[in-house]
Amino acid sequence: MFLEKIIKNILTDFNYEIEIRNDLIYVLVCRNDILGVLLKLKNNSFAVLIDCFATNHINDDKIVDIYYHLLSYQYNQSVCIYTNVNDKVTQSILSIFTNANWYEREMYEVYNVNFSGHDNLRELFNHYE
Repeated sequence: MFLEKIIKNILTDFNYEIEIRNDLIYVLVCRNDILGVLLKLKNNSFAVLIDCFATNHINDDKIVDIYYHLLSYQYNQSVCIYTNVNDKVTQSILSIFTNANWYEREMYEVYNVNFSGHDNLRELFNHYE
């Protein structure tokens, strides 16, 4: 697949696993590498964060997967980067994608995921002030 080769060329400095599901590439990366991976992809044509969301593991609600769906206008393709968050603490990506603000606030409220470096991490939907 064309996009798989591009991703492999961009992410040479990182450990990852690639899986193709329903014609979309999913790249599993280590939680500690998420900022580096996203920055490298943004600087190599994947400059748009389309969506960011979390899912619980069925057998263990303490484990959350966080997905970052990126788009490249140059390649007219998208890729989904994800990572496992075992203790519900991970780094904020606001320094890379400013539109992640509400996505991270939603995951904080719904899944209780704390994003270190997020300066306005508070409830979004059930805001009672």
